[in-house]
Parts: sequence; C-alpha cells; structure tokens
Amino acid sequence: MSDYLLDEARSRFGTSVLYPYQRLVAGTILDACNGSEEHARNLVAVLPTGGGKSLCFQLPAAILDAPTLIVYPLLSLISDQERRMRAAGLSVAVFRAGQTGAEREAIVQECRRQELDAVLASPEVLDSSFGRTAVQRCGFGLAVVDEAHCVTEWGQSFRESYMALGEHLESVPVVAAFTATASESTLISLNEILFLGHKAHRIVANPDRPELRYTVIPVSSVLRSLEHGFQTASVCPRPDYAHVHKPRDAFQLPAIVFCRTRSETERIARHLYAHTGIKDIRYYHAGLPVSQRAATEQWFFNAERAVLCATCAYGMGVDKKDVRTVIHTRPPATIEAYVQEAGRAGRDKQAASAVLLLPVRSREGAVTGQDDPRLQNLIDGNSCRRESILNAFGARSEGCAGCDVCAGYLQTEAECTAEIRALHSVYGSEMAVKIARGDFMRYPELACLPGFGSLSGWTTMHLSEAFSVKT
Repeated sequence: MSDYLLDEARSRFGTSVLYPYQRLVAGTILDACNGSEEHARNLVAVLPTGGGKSLCFQLPAAILDAPTLIVYPLLSLISDQERRMRAAGLSVAVFRAGQTGAEREAIVQECRRQELDAVLASPEVLDSSFGRTAVQRCGFGLAVVDEAHCVTEWGQSFRESYMALGEHLESVPVVAAFTATASESTLISLNEILFLGHKAHRIVANPDRPELRYTVIPVSSVLRSLEHGFQTASVCPRPDYAHVHKPRDAFQLPAIVFCRTRSETERIARHLYAHTGIKDIRYYHAGLPVSQRAATEQWFFNAERAVLCATCAYGMGVDKKDVRTVIHTRPPATIEAYVQEAGRAGRDKQAASAVLLLPVRSREGAVTGQDDPRLQNLIDGNSCRRESILNAFGARSEGCAGCDVCAGYLQTEAECTAEIRALHSVYGSEMAVKIARGDFMRYPELACLPGFGSLSGWTTMHLSEAFSVKT
C-alpha cells in the first residue's frame, strides 16, 4: 500500500521513517490547507526538542502548490534553515532587512507565480510597511511561526513586532505555531496574540525526554565546579543509560555551558581554556558579528571534544545531535527556557546529562531567587526532577528514566557552605577571602586568626566568587 506522506518525505528529505506526531501534524496541516479540517486552520503543535519538528511544516511546504511563509525569531536560524531547505531541494527565498524594493518585489512575483515552496522572514520584516502588504500579495497558503514561545516570552518585552504578528497573518488561510515548550498559560497567550482570540487546535506531544538525566547541584563557586568537571572531561563513545551525573563527576563531551549574559560566556570560556586543558572552547552570543556566529556554529557542529559557552541566542533550530552534556551556570528565567536549553543535549536519542548549577550566596545562604515558581519547584523539591518538569507542562510521569533525586545523589548544600558562612559572618567578604586562602607569604600577620588557610585548596578567584566579592 502506498504511503504518500512517507514517500514524499523519503524522496524530498531522505527520511526513512515518520514519527507518529510528525505524520499527525503534517497530515492535519495538509488537510486544513485543502479545506477538510476547518477546525485546524489555527494550529499549535508542541513537540519535544529533537522530535523532528521542522519536518512537520517543511513537508507540507514542499507538497502544497501555494507558497508557505515561515517566521523565525533569529537571523542565524533563518540562514541555517534556508541552507537546509535548499539542500533538500526546496525553492526558498528570504525577506531580509536591507533588501532593495526590486529584490523584494521579485520574491513577491515568484510567490504569485507559485514558483517558491517557502519564504522565510523575521517578525520585524513582516511588521514593516512592506511586510504588511506583502503577506496579502504573495498568496501564501500556509503560515508557520516556529519557536512560537518567543511570541509570549519576547513579544511583551523587547520584540514588539511579535505582538502584531497575528494581524499580519490574518489573511493567510492556515496558521500553524510550533514550539518545544509551552505551558497552559503560554498556549492561552498564543490564542490571544497570534490567533486574535480564536481558540487554536492543539496537538501536544509528551514533553518527556527519557534520554536526558537531570541533576541540580548547589555550588559555592561556579568556576570551581566547571573546572573540576572539565579537567577530566572526555568524549563518551558509548553513552551509558545508567549514568546520572553526580557532583564532582567529569563532564562528557561535547558540552554546552549556558550562561545568563554575554560577558559571562566570554569570561567562562577564557577561564576554562586557561585552566582545564581543553583547547576546543569558544563562546557564542547575539553581540558577535554574524560571520563569527556562523563560523562558531559550524565549528561546534563538527566538533567532538568541544565546549561551547553560550547565551540563549544559541540553540533554536541548530541540530547538533551528539551533545552529551548541557550545563547551566545558574537557573534561567522560566521553566520553558530551561527545558528548551537542556533539550539541546541528546538529540541523537542517546543518554545525555542536563546539569543545573545553583550559585549560593554566602551572605544569605540561599539559592538566588526565581520568578517562576515552577522552576523553583524543580530546584527546591526533593521529588523527582523529571516529574517536576512534566507537571509544569500538565503532563504525567510514567516513571523516571534518570535524575539525581531518584538515583540517590541529591545534594542539598554547596561545597564548604558551613566554613564559608562562618568566615563571612566573622570577617566580611574581602577579609574572608584572605583568611580562607591562607597565603602566609602575602599576609603573615593574619596567620594567627581562626580559619586561616581553611580553604587553601581554593584559588583566590574561586573564593571571591564564593564570598560574593566583585573582581
């Protein structure tokens, strides 16, 4: 018996099998575009990272006569997906900032003649005077908003063009939103912003990633913890499904270290390069030139024994399948962001580790506060990490495939917490660093004080971090 969808996927994308949700979503989109699934003209698909999400809309784009508009949040993602689609034989154009009127008009006319499979664009281009009319003139049969969680997470803060996206797409017959992470509140916001109050048809896959093993580690010094993990890091030729990362375990390579700021990515990358023996270390953030970001993406894509220190600017749509470890230097802003970034590991369906470091303030003796109570529950709870994540997305756990709590490796206090608190309470931050370090040659007059040299195995930089001293 002929399998039309699989035949098309095989001939156009070289795919030998379609996952059930790929088949369901792609089929629903095609039926909606052909008029037989009216309820699915507004569609939200929530599929876990690594689940082949892009094929769900690229396959319909290749099959439909009318062109498909695909909206991406990042220019690097547009470039990456343009390259991939062209490699698959799709006819693709991009609406870019800085194009001449003639260049843009040529794309519009190609769309009207149905010579293009897909047109890629950012929300900002569509929110321009050109973009608002181009959507109507191009005759798109399908509009796709990829990484749709950005509509709510970014639209109300620094990407205002996302807030107008629903109005710009109103003339397109079928609109489909895709994301790997969406809580109920995010889905409700998408209905209001993207679908203009109309309730979208939902296809929600189980967000569990059974190949990921979750570990949360309170740390007094992020740099010290990273050093220990990377000094003995190695490429794991055969991922071990029984392995759950424990404090002081070596990290498995390749690895991504997610940082909160651009400056932190650069600082940590340089520090690890100098102190771990690993020379394949680079940093990545949105402030770098486009050419440097592209070169770094290509380098990391091909690397085995490599560490990439990155902000959230890296990852969306970048399909490096063999990342074995993702480390967060501190909790991100939301549970959605954490799941999205942790999901960069193990996309080859082999065992991988997601390690969340919790910097502990010596003054308060507590983990830095979070605005998202769901993420705080993941951090604070003594119950299964996987169950906490699934509960946050309204899913049920059918058993834990691996986390520090269930494996019996739960660590509730950071290294040397008692000594650090005691020294800080007596001496204050800057003096406590000198006392704990115990450098007799530099500070012989302090040698008689209690606690002198009690943390002599720590560097001054580690201690400054532990005692919250700005260096």
